[in-house]
Amino acid sequence: MATMTSLSSISADSYNPDSATGKPSSRFALSAILPAFVTLLAAFLRMHALTAKSFWLDEGVSIDIARLPWPRFLHVMWSGEANMALYYLVLRFWLIFGSSEGFVRGLSVLFSVATVPVVFFLGARLFSRRVGLLAALLLAINAYHIRYAQETRSYAMVVFFAVLATWLLAKNLQEPSSAHWGIYAAVCAMATYSHFYAVLLVPAQAISLLSWRRDEIPWRKLVGSFLAFGVMIVPVAVFVFAIYVLKTGAPPSLWFTPLQPDSLLLLGIDFSGVYGRLLLSLHVLAMGIAAFGAARIRRGGEQTSDAWGYTLLFSWLVAPVVMVVTVSLVKPLFVPRFLSFCLPALLLLVAVGISRLRPAVLSWGLFVAISICSIMADIRYYQYDFEMRRQDWRAVTSYVFEHAQPGDSIFFYHSGGEAPFAYYSWKQNSASLRPKTLNEHWLKTGNSQDPFGPKPEDLVAVPGTDLRAALPAGSRVWFVSMFLDGSWREADTGTAVGKWLSNGRHQVDAQEFTSLSVALFDRNAASSLPSGNRASVKQ
Repeated sequence: MATMTSLSSISADSYNPDSATGKPSSRFALSAILPAFVTLLAAFLRMHALTAKSFWLDEGVSIDIARLPWPRFLHVMWSGEANMALYYLVLRFWLIFGSSEGFVRGLSVLFSVATVPVVFFLGARLFSRRVGLLAALLLAINAYHIRYAQETRSYAMVVFFAVLATWLLAKNLQEPSSAHWGIYAAVCAMATYSHFYAVLLVPAQAISLLSWRRDEIPWRKLVGSFLAFGVMIVPVAVFVFAIYVLKTGAPPSLWFTPLQPDSLLLLGIDFSGVYGRLLLSLHVLAMGIAAFGAARIRRGGEQTSDAWGYTLLFSWLVAPVVMVVTVSLVKPLFVPRFLSFCLPALLLLVAVGISRLRPAVLSWGLFVAISICSIMADIRYYQYDFEMRRQDWRAVTSYVFEHAQPGDSIFFYHSGGEAPFAYYSWKQNSASLRPKTLNEHWLKTGNSQDPFGPKPEDLVAVPGTDLRAALPAGSRVWFVSMFLDGSWREADTGTAVGKWLSNGRHQVDAQEFTSLSVALFDRNAASSLPSGNRASVKQ
């Protein structure tokens, strides 16, 4: 039986194989240069082609919310958009300094790049500098992380805070004399305010403490930090209770699809880097090696910092997924990107597996194979989107402005389309026409929760649908359809709205874009659109 080791007395370097005495000083210099190089690589990959793709629906909504006047901003947060509240708040101030596509997305790039060195420090603290460097490099070239680094949403932010919170937990436990438990609680709260699902990180970390020596845990300070975290997220609990139980506001549309037999497989493919089963298989192989190392330590009866590191990473990766899947068996809540804060745990485990593999030629072979697949996935991402077909709102807005006339109105089948269209409309030259956008606000009941929106008496029923909207004004009306789920209901509703708009007007133009279509109805037109013009497609 191996001798028990006092965990709190072990500093990061004391169990770090790269820090043994007698190493040349150049080795330490190299260990400082390489993480900086990896961080620069991460920045390059996230800045590359940053504006090549149009803002899509959710990105437009993020900008729209961040630009609201303070009273309306606070109202929108409370009435249904509190998830990602911290991101909206930071984005609000970020937009003061710039509004180009690249600058707006730059906020996510900043958090994504900043995550890479924190992953290095976490891996070095839990295992070794070699593991930290491998994990940082794997994160830097991971296509899934790059994809959400280039999106105006909070996913890069929540991953950063999740890694930082985990590093703080490890540091507090290993160096109790300099622990900052209040900061740890605050960072966990910031992760939760970045995305509600991040609240699951805290119970996952609590589970990991089962492999830490009980007499080495500062129970009072630890419990105090958990209580402080609970107090900090009381507004989240109140919001969820008010919106979903008391129904005091308009809850977000719960579009989550039911859990499928291959949902976990798809999650694994996404996290691995979206290169299919080959890259996932290589990652599983590396994690299997890490699991074997963890089992060997456990059989030896050792309670070392390495042992806790294994437990922490597996708990971080598995526990949140299990909790979401369990709930999804009753109420669908499973969305891979909502669990993106678990991604660093997977890559850290892969790094541990690679570093533990012997002989060295096999370790290098596995690393090279994973790296090549990851880079190929990056190239594929720059060319095509995964998880969705991105709506090309940039092309739609440009087309409408090129063909619009004074007095035109524009009507959106899905009201959310107003947000990305408004962004690209704002970018148009001030001398260009600004079509009047109808405030199309669908209501399933007679009560609007938005005091700034149209009054119920100003809305009329759209024949053939269960929707209500403001009457279109002017003789020429543009109709923009957005295809979200491809269902028959969506198509039938779009057709019914088109017929409603065409009452007394002729359709004189129609264009197809990626996941979007645009039609023009003109009351003064002599005839309808020739059939040959209906198939023009913009990709």
